[in-house]
Amino acid sequence: MRIGINVRHLSEPNTGLGIYMNSLLHAISRIDQKTQYILYAPPGTSIPDFGKNFIRCYCMTKGIHDFDSHFCDTREFSKSAPDIVHLQHCIVPRSKGIKKIHVTITLHDLMPYVFFSRLMIQHPELINLLSMKSFLSIPVFRQSAKKASHIFAVSNSTLRDCLNAFKNVSDKTTLALNGIDPLFTRPAQKIAISQALHKYGISQPYLINFSGLTARKNTSRLVQAWLHLPPEIRKSCRLVITGEGSKKASLSKKLEKVRDHGIVFTGYASRDMLHALLSGAAASLYVSLYEGFGLPVLESLGCRVPVIASNISSLGEIMRDHVIHVDPFSRKEITHAMEIIFEKKHPAPDWHTVKRDLAKYSWEKSAETMIRVWRQLLA
Repeated sequence: MRIGINVRHLSEPNTGLGIYMNSLLHAISRIDQKTQYILYAPPGTSIPDFGKNFIRCYCMTKGIHDFDSHFCDTREFSKSAPDIVHLQHCIVPRSKGIKKIHVTITLHDLMPYVFFSRLMIQHPELINLLSMKSFLSIPVFRQSAKKASHIFAVSNSTLRDCLNAFKNVSDKTTLALNGIDPLFTRPAQKIAISQALHKYGISQPYLINFSGLTARKNTSRLVQAWLHLPPEIRKSCRLVITGEGSKKASLSKKLEKVRDHGIVFTGYASRDMLHALLSGAAASLYVSLYEGFGLPVLESLGCRVPVIASNISSLGEIMRDHVIHVDPFSRKEITHAMEIIFEKKHPAPDWHTVKRDLAKYSWEKSAETMIRVWRQLLA
């Protein structure tokens, strides 16, 4: 059995897709040393050594953004001769090279479908969140789902979206939950936390948001909610926002006019640095408008940090008994949730139960599910 996998996102190690790809491949390497895996990526991509049965295959396309659609057309792909090709998006390339090959897909989310068919009806202001290109991708998603031999959904929410969006896919769709990075299964050492706080000039207590600064991540409303906290809280506490994104410049300019706003933008931070910053926080904030999964929820709870998260999409179901849920469209609800954290009016999660419930989110379990399906396809 020869399984080809598009691993382009290994070049983006700190994104959700990059973390997914790296974690899944490491899990596969731990449980399967017999199957041959061919890893397709653009030239220059740093691909870790996953083992002797993993082969790097660099495919020449016009550019990295052209890779997903055209790597199957390359000479390198043709020579590798996989039995199955696994993709990270619901877009199956229109390529002669894969007409006789099984294609499987990891469905991370269905943002274009969900926004345009559901959320935008309730919230027309979201029209600017997605480009016309995303809108036009909906028919492509449907056609790709039809072509795919099997679809893996990363959460129950994404699975439901898949079954609602596409016809006749229920018999070829399987739940394969994301796992948690081992780094985030315990808090960082106190010295690492202290060094991280010193680097960014942060004092405790603070809340942390590490989902990125984009419209979908709801960063603007999160900042509004913070600014509506009582002044005495904002003077003694901090809101730490990590990462980059399209909203950073406008938010920074807006805050120039606000005295003692108490917000710290760290910019890009490594995974080790995020681990330390998260471990020192009073709570983690994840009030995104839509997520196919939501790794920060698992990572926060793994570090024994309480979580305030949206009550919609996958965020309303992941570790739901251990999360403070809010309506992400309600500035008042987000503000109130932050207040009860600082005023310690909400009971701390039962960390023993949290650890037990986190165990079901395992990269090994996900890898085992996918390997089982691949073998069934070739049986």
